[in-house]
Amino acid sequence: MAQYSSHELDAVYHALSNATRRKILARLCKGSCTISELAEPFEITLAGVSKHIHVLEKSGLVRKRSEGTIHHCEIVFEPIRSAAGLIHYLEQFLPPEITELPQQEEAQEATTEEQPQTPAEIPTVSEEKASAENTEILATEARALKSEDQLA
Repeated sequence: MAQYSSHELDAVYHALSNATRRKILARLCKGSCTISELAEPFEITLAGVSKHIHVLEKSGLVRKRSEGTIHHCEIVFEPIRSAAGLIHYLEQFLPPEITELPQQEEAQEATTEEQPQTPAEIPTVSEEKASAENTEILATEARALKSEDQLA
């Protein structure tokens, strides 16, 4: 795994923080595209897509090449590997109760589906549990990024 500076990782995470840019990257995983092709599924202008491409280029996630007036874009995987590597490294420090939460939630969902609860039976969420749920959401996002990296 290549080592990237804090600035470079910040740029990658910034680029990945936007749903449109993540969708553009997902499309580029299938192969090189023109900016017009990338713009097709979105309800934004070509200029809007170009701005997203510019952010992806600055982060190193996309490389753009020109053939006359046509711009082709392709994905660059190394920055994704570095960002995923950082997440993987940080995952080792997650407390066990966070890494076990998804299994517990699946068991609860199965029970809930069998026996629907009335509003009076639904327990309220304590601040401690809400904090644990927020931490679990972060862990889930980290695992999602890791699995996306493995798909690449």
